[in-house]
Amino acid sequence: MSTWREQPALIPEEQIQHRHEADVVVVGLAHAGSAAARAAAEAGAKVIGIEEKKEKTYSVWGADVGHINSKFLETRGVPKVDPIDYYNEIQRRAMGRANPGLMMRFAQKSGENFDWYTDMVEDWSGVSTAMWPGGKKFDGEMAGFRFWPGTAKFGMPGGRNPFGGPPKEGKGGPGGPGGPGGPGGKPDMPGGIPDKEEMLPPQPGQGMSAKELVEDVKIHPSLLGLCRANQQKAIDLGGEMYFGMSAENIIKENGRVTGIIAKDAATGEYHLFRAKKSVILAAGGFAGNKEMLEDLLPDFKGLFCEGETWPRSMGRKGMAIKLGVWAGGKLENGPIATMGGNFNLPRGFNCTMGQLWLDPRGKRFCNELFGGPEIAGMQGQQMKHGTYYNIFDSNIAEDLEWAVPAHESFDFGDRTGRGGMEGGYLNILTEVMEEAKAAGKGGTVGRAPNGPVRIVCGSNMEELLDNAELEGELRENVRRSIERYNEICRAGRDDDFGKDAKLLRPLDQWPLYIQFNEFNYVGRIMCTCGGLLTDENQNVVDVNYDPIPGLFATGNCCGRRFGPQYSTPTSGISIGVCITLGREAGIEAAK
Repeated sequence: MSTWREQPALIPEEQIQHRHEADVVVVGLAHAGSAAARAAAEAGAKVIGIEEKKEKTYSVWGADVGHINSKFLETRGVPKVDPIDYYNEIQRRAMGRANPGLMMRFAQKSGENFDWYTDMVEDWSGVSTAMWPGGKKFDGEMAGFRFWPGTAKFGMPGGRNPFGGPPKEGKGGPGGPGGPGGPGGKPDMPGGIPDKEEMLPPQPGQGMSAKELVEDVKIHPSLLGLCRANQQKAIDLGGEMYFGMSAENIIKENGRVTGIIAKDAATGEYHLFRAKKSVILAAGGFAGNKEMLEDLLPDFKGLFCEGETWPRSMGRKGMAIKLGVWAGGKLENGPIATMGGNFNLPRGFNCTMGQLWLDPRGKRFCNELFGGPEIAGMQGQQMKHGTYYNIFDSNIAEDLEWAVPAHESFDFGDRTGRGGMEGGYLNILTEVMEEAKAAGKGGTVGRAPNGPVRIVCGSNMEELLDNAELEGELRENVRRSIERYNEICRAGRDDDFGKDAKLLRPLDQWPLYIQFNEFNYVGRIMCTCGGLLTDENQNVVDVNYDPIPGLFATGNCCGRRFGPQYSTPTSGISIGVCITLGREAGIEAAK
């Protein structure tokens, strides 16, 4: 049994130097916690929020907020979505394991709560709508899965680009956010799970004061600014926010959770935060805690080859989940959903819009467009590690018109390009195709939207294989795989892997292009998306499924939101769910 499940001894009364009291205490002040604090305050509760990060280095991660039916989306011309259809698609992807009450509440209220959370924004010109407008051919469904646009994409404070500014090398600068667990613009963190407090490099806006951020968000909407602005709404109603506070104990008296003991990182002094009504746990997942990863994600460990271990992660350290378990809370049954780490797929300048994917042996291995990258990419994690190949022809623009509005998809709606890439995705793709054509043997290396990619070009089969420097059995396998794929497309039926007939177009418009992807993402998790079991009001339940009085969990420490795998009908709904259900938790906790 892992030691993390055992609560440390309670800090003795005589060591507690500071005592505070409120109706609701919120642990964690990112997207969900900030929404919960404001909502509880607006419901009439006296609120205290505590956050482990120091105020000087306080930051939040992400750029996309997925949701449906907001006034914001209506102003952009995004069509309304039937919440019942949306809810059923969420449950289909979760294999029925998502909490029906929670996810129906998200489907019904995500637009309303998004508008509420962003009601201080005055100028929306700096916020784009991802994948809108999308591909002209996409008809809403792919391989039985349904997708909808509905993602608000935010910049950084001061109107800065969220992914690193102008290009530094190659095409596209530092790259975009990629998808869950992909390379993108995320920091490369090899070497295992860190012990330091700050697991991310300094983010733009950290040098701005809370007051400056609250003012800045009105004209330069950012997720960091929105968190601070919503915290300020709670402060204006009598709330208090404490940063640099590391929760150490959870207090439970006569079966009810009544408070938190936290340590001030700056002074080493202990604070007791009493909650007359409720404690809301909102301090994120456990991707930054190796012991918890080993314990709660045994399916991930099974993916490692000999000598591999957990790469360094971006995630939180699991304190909210620890506190819930220490109070008697029950964990959801595994597997627990994560963003990345358990899937691998060939990315490229066509993003993950898969025409033909080949494994390290040069053989096709799956339906490249089955359910989005989180599902299609599951096949690549349980195969030999090495170089994967993403192949398309000179008529790629036609294929991309089928692109789904999903993670890592080709974004026709991005007219400026992520990561400072000027000209948008389509122009960048066209430019790199020309560069690969001119480069000849060995091709060229550039920054695709999802990270660095080598791409080669050939005007016929032999030239393509020569320029790709493929030899022996691998060379023949790639040749046969392309020829076999073309046979399937001409037949109009994929008896090998079941790709939709509407997508079967032969790769016969020369030149052809091969993109190279090294397998190196196993275990590389952006964040975990599950944990404590709750009822439909996010009241944590005990081992007998009875609600624990005074204890709520929201955000990435709340279980049963995505089932066994993070897969969504709209990109970015992780933060969308945090905002929506964070507000709902605050309302419930204040009762």
